[in-house]
Amino acid sequence: MREMWQLPKRSAWDRLRKFLTVAGLIWAVAAVPLTWWLSARNPTPPAPAQWRELTSAENAAVRYGAQALRTEPVSLTSAVTSPMAQLKVEETVDPVRGISTGVVHSGAHTADLLAVAGRVLLRGGAPFWSTLGVPTAESGWVDVGDRLGVRVTFPLDQAAAAMVPGAQTSISTTTDSSTSSVIRNGALNVVFGSDGISAITLAERTATVSRPSGDALTKLAATPPPGWDATVAVLAGTGGALTVTPPTPPPPGSPSETPPPPTP
Repeated sequence: MREMWQLPKRSAWDRLRKFLTVAGLIWAVAAVPLTWWLSARNPTPPAPAQWRELTSAENAAVRYGAQALRTEPVSLTSAVTSPMAQLKVEETVDPVRGISTGVVHSGAHTADLLAVAGRVLLRGGAPFWSTLGVPTAESGWVDVGDRLGVRVTFPLDQAAAAMVPGAQTSISTTTDSSTSSVIRNGALNVVFGSDGISAITLAERTATVSRPSGDALTKLAATPPPGWDATVAVLAGTGGALTVTPPTPPPPGSPSETPPPPTP
């Protein structure tokens, strides 16, 4: 017989209810930080882009943008990987004259860039060339052509041609900015912002696009410099066996061979 002072034993249901209550409290305490951690670790992916055909107004705007790429100076910044190094190219382009001027970064070193009349010239010191595996002390212009294994300048001419709208051209406004839209035409993607074209991707190479500064336009107007078409050094060889062939000396009697006037 149970003594009067003993508490009554709890039923199985009471014990189960207490267990569930404690378990619920523990889960509530743990769920908040766990949910936060999972959301921070795996953020919700953005909604996929929705592509559609261009309207008549959008078609006209894209054609205008393509025409601007063929007729107006523009500054481009892009990266390209050669078999020897990762290059960052900053250039200002005059598409009408077919001229580019700027700088090429390789590691911590830079070289001047001049592209004119189908030639690509770089002018850097020995530290720059060493980043490309080229042993040379040449400090003047070197015609590199395509022997670095990549096109150094951004293919703006190809991008402008591929930008002309066609049957496969589509547009998406699902981007990081609600004021931007993306035009897709085959291998070409062009981002349009409030100030016009802001980025171009062609064949996996992307360039940011901006309006040239006053200094860049002044430098571009003075390009090519006098003597650019003179004989310059040439990058020769392939792969890891590139060398620089020094420029051929000017023939006798040329202006550079004319002796200076006698000192009075």
